Amino acid sequence: MNFSFKHFIALNVLDVLLTYYAITYVELSEGNPILSPIFQQIGVLFGLVLIKLIVIGMIATLRNHMPLNIKKISINIICFMFMFVVANNLYQIHIATQ
Repeated sequence: MNFSFKHFIALNVLDVLLTYYAITYVELSEGNPILSPIFQQIGVLFGLVLIKLIVIGMIATLRNHMPLNIKKISINIICFMFMFVVANNLYQIHIATQ
């Protein structure tokens, strides 16, 4: 399966929605020790969106400076990793709501 940058963005949007839902409505906590204090300082939704915009911007900038073959491989790897992040969010929500 070949992923594109739009898949990367879609997976990040899913991550934001699921993380926000898990923290706000299911009362789970952020597992990332770097992000948790950021969320406490500036809020969950604003923190999630800010972090995601920074990450998407960094990946977009790096992508623009890569050869095509590396670009395709790297976006596939990144999307594959984010699929696990989204799956973990769904799993944590499922376990917490049983």
